[in-house]
Amino acid sequence: MLIAPGTDGSDITWDLPADATLVSGQANDTLVFNWGTGQDTVKLHVENTCGTWDLIHTLRHYGQYAYPNPEKPHVIPCIISADNYDYGGEGVAYHDVTGGNSGPGPRSNESVDTEFSGTGTDVGWIDAGEWLEYTIRVPVAGTYYFSLLTSSANENSRGPAKIIVNGTTKITAMYPSMSGSWTVFYQIPYQSITLAATDTLLRVEMGSGGFNLANISILEHIPTSVTERPAENLTVYPVPVKDILNINCPAGALQVTVSDLSGRVLYSSQPKSFTETQLEVNFESFPAGMYVVSLTDRNNRTAISKVVK
Repeated sequence: MLIAPGTDGSDITWDLPADATLVSGQANDTLVFNWGTGQDTVKLHVENTCGTWDLIHTLRHYGQYAYPNPEKPHVIPCIISADNYDYGGEGVAYHDVTGGNSGPGPRSNESVDTEFSGTGTDVGWIDAGEWLEYTIRVPVAGTYYFSLLTSSANENSRGPAKIIVNGTTKITAMYPSMSGSWTVFYQIPYQSITLAATDTLLRVEMGSGGFNLANISILEHIPTSVTERPAENLTVYPVPVKDILNINCPAGALQVTVSDLSGRVLYSSQPKSFTETQLEVNFESFPAGMYVVSLTDRNNRTAISKVVK
């Protein structure tokens, strides 16, 4: 059913596709019809003493399409807002284990739980087994860097999230940090993925809940250059390291990651308790070279240190 705007005293003409069947309302402001099986347009001509208007509305058969514009998939590289999951509904574009939107955020007619936050919007109330899908386009095949922007006040269980493209698992597990608040968001360390020009569908699959998801970054380069940030909250030794790297963090560690200079994450750990101050990372299997150690403490400070093996 379509309703024409402000049509009192107007002459109205609807133009339907050939495979649509009119039920009622050809000369009225409310049109009822049976749609066909594909995508097409409905045209409306309105004429009155104020002038004439011609309106066109595109309708699509039930299926999955990019949001917010079905004609424009998310072009890689880009940052995708988590609430911009595809049109299509439950079991097609997403899966949510509870009915209805539990939050006060956008797309309230869908079952994905959204809210407004410091990042703009996020998907929250996440449960194990839920997933979100996004239609994408990859103009240039190659290696891209993938990350999620997340928040969590849950100390014990957060994620992981699995990243799937066209049915193939690209990243087995991404673990959100314990940010100490549902409104404080941290970027999960970037991981490299390879995308082909034929890749069209991205899925973020939740292994468990305990976190909020604000956005998804798929970038050509890791946005922050590898610049050391010496701080009192991070001491690493010995350097050069041979087997075991010791990390001293008096403020308590939230997350520790080790990456190579290409941005590939080789080690990521969330201490069992964010009060832990002494940590060890085993470098024995790493080849000789330069590595980047990043640590976020419970005061939300991040320090970065280069380490040579």
